[in-house]
This record gives sequence, structure tokens and C-alpha cells, in this order.
Amino acid sequence: MDLNGSSVPSIMAAVGTALGQANGIQTIDRSRQVIALCGDGGFNMLMCEFLTSVHHKLPVKVVIYNNSAFGPESIWKPSRSVYHRSKKGIQFPNPDFAAFAQACGGRGFKVDKPDKLRSTIAEALACDGPAIVDAVVVADEMPNVPHVELAEIGRFAEAKIREAILAVTGG
Repeated sequence: MDLNGSSVPSIMAAVGTALGQANGIQTIDRSRQVIALCGDGGFNMLMCEFLTSVHHKLPVKVVIYNNSAFGPESIWKPSRSVYHRSKKGIQFPNPDFAAFAQACGGRGFKVDKPDKLRSTIAEALACDGPAIVDAVVVADEMPNVPHVELAEIGRFAEAKIREAILAVTGG
């Protein structure tokens, strides 16, 4: 429950587990390509797992959705009354993930233009060993969620209107 007694969405997922799971799956069958799709917040939580990929020469490829925020939290947080006071807590600067990959002994790629995404991913998939694709995405883009209750949509719309009013009034 939030401060107003509203229920919090129940579709939150485990954060920070994708690469660890990908490493485990890759050890079972090194002949198949394993790709971890991670949000930047989740990747930051367990980025040391990339060192595991390098150490064990696992050819895992990681695509990081880099929006410099905890994406799902930035969607659900507005429906809670304290959003305008705590928004900075879910936004953060990221390290250079491509440079991080190289520092660990893997390959790193960064893409910030949609028309370069396919070729960058193809280049990452073609290299031996582990690789990271740092894919910069629009910060406020709504992710595709499996199910949202109508009441939650209403609270989200209300929060966005409140946020716009606060932006205009300086409150």
C-alpha cells in the first residue's frame, strides 16, 4: 500500500537477475547463443556477473536498455502520492557500459540511434566471448507491460496531470 492506502501494482519483477540466469543457462549449453535483456537498473545491481561471463569464457551477449532510471518504477511511482518528491531517487547516472565491458575483458558496444541498433547487435553477436550492447532508450517511454488494471491507469493519468501542474506552477 502507498501512503494513501492505494494498492501497489503486483506485476513488479525480480530485478538484477537476467545476467546471472543467462550465465547459468550458457554453462549448460555453450553451443547455443544466450542473450540477456536487462534494464540498466537491474544490470547495475549485479554487473559483477559480467566478470563471471568473462572469467568462464561464456559467450553471453547482454543488451542493456539504458534509460538512466528504474524503468518500471518510473511508470508505477507516479500513481503514488509521493512521486513528485522522490522522482530523483529512481533516476541515476550510468557508467559507460561499453567501456565497462572492455575493462572486464569482454567486448562493448554503444548505440543511441535506432537505425544503428540492428547492425550493432549483429556485430556483438558475431564476436567471440561475452559482449555488452549499451542501447540508449527514451527515458520516459512506457514499457510494454503484460496487464494493467483500469484503476492504475487512472491513477497514472492523475499523477501525470499533477506533475504537469507542478511543473507550470513551480510547486
